[in-house]
Amino acid sequence: MGAGRGTGKRNGQPPLATEQYSELNATFYSSGGPHEYIRARLQSIIFTLSDADEAEAILQQDLSIGTMQAGGSRRLSQEVRQRYALMESTVLIHHAGEALLRLWMAHKDSPSCPWLEVASLTTPRVFKEEAEKHTSDAGRIPRSTIASVFLGGNTREDAHVEMTEGQWERSIDGFQELLRLVAHTITSEATLYNAAKHGLVGLPGDQADIVYEGKRVAGGGGITFLEKTPDNTKFRSGPHSWWLTTSFTNLEANLFLIELTVRAISSLWAVARRRYLGVPGEVVLVSLDEVLTAVAMGPIADNRMLSSFSESLVTYTYESGLQQFGQRVHRPSLIRLGPDVVEAFDRVSGEHVPMTFVALPLREQDKRTPSTSNRQFFRSSPPGSSSV
Repeated sequence: MGAGRGTGKRNGQPPLATEQYSELNATFYSSGGPHEYIRARLQSIIFTLSDADEAEAILQQDLSIGTMQAGGSRRLSQEVRQRYALMESTVLIHHAGEALLRLWMAHKDSPSCPWLEVASLTTPRVFKEEAEKHTSDAGRIPRSTIASVFLGGNTREDAHVEMTEGQWERSIDGFQELLRLVAHTITSEATLYNAAKHGLVGLPGDQADIVYEGKRVAGGGGITFLEKTPDNTKFRSGPHSWWLTTSFTNLEANLFLIELTVRAISSLWAVARRRYLGVPGEVVLVSLDEVLTAVAMGPIADNRMLSSFSESLVTYTYESGLQQFGQRVHRPSLIRLGPDVVEAFDRVSGEHVPMTFVALPLREQDKRTPSTSNRQFFRSSPPGSSSV
């Protein structure tokens, strides 16, 4: 995806005027940023799960929003709240992960107007193809690009940040692996996301244990849904079969992954605000150990070896004119945690790892002189952002 998408003449359309980009950038980055919305949803999950007496009292209070008045409500049962949290955290992982990937794609080539780049990613197929490039080692991004987008520069000196070399390198590793993890989640669990979001037809809750050769291999929290998949993934237009699938999920792991994603978006946003608006800020570091812990936390806590388990729906077969039930097929998806993932989990698990904030001061190239022009292209443009 190149810089300045949509600026040239295409399909007979005249090119966009570059003079308006300063106003568009000022409007875009003057907002609080996507991370604020995602964190608010994360906090709502945590509040819903809370057993504190204060939570009960808050819900029972009368509600006033403007002129609207509403009475208090009774707190939902713990079982209902747990099911909600499993469903909502699953949806939010995908929503937050997609936001991170789209923002990353829009900023990685240093375009003149990233808002245009994000708005141009409207074709699901194109976005999926871009996301799939990040799911394997072969698609890894240059470390200098990761550093520029999430830490503010190709090097520590370029970024003007007070960090040790170890912090710098571990942060690049962390952001890089986080991009790979969310890309894998989004591309491999699209059906789960659709079941959870569209129509709420995924069924969250505690799942029965799955035992193989006398050993428990899965169980705990999960979402069960129906899906129709091609019998041969190389020929998606060929025959399809129906499956009843359970995707196992760990609530704590979900919330931790969302938290890491929020940190990444917050850092990207702060770097972009400094570059495009000349506003100082701070980045929040994400380490490789933390990302690998998010991968290992669920399977280790739940003591399971499967990420999902699918059972084919029953079909009819006919033999000698008699209708019979067809043969059932089971399709388990194994989890393979490498030694590096387990070692990272052992280092982080049980430890209080505080968030590390690093100041992002203004550099000479970031400084902006506010415009005194009385002309502007858009009524919503912030004062001083005009270039005409």
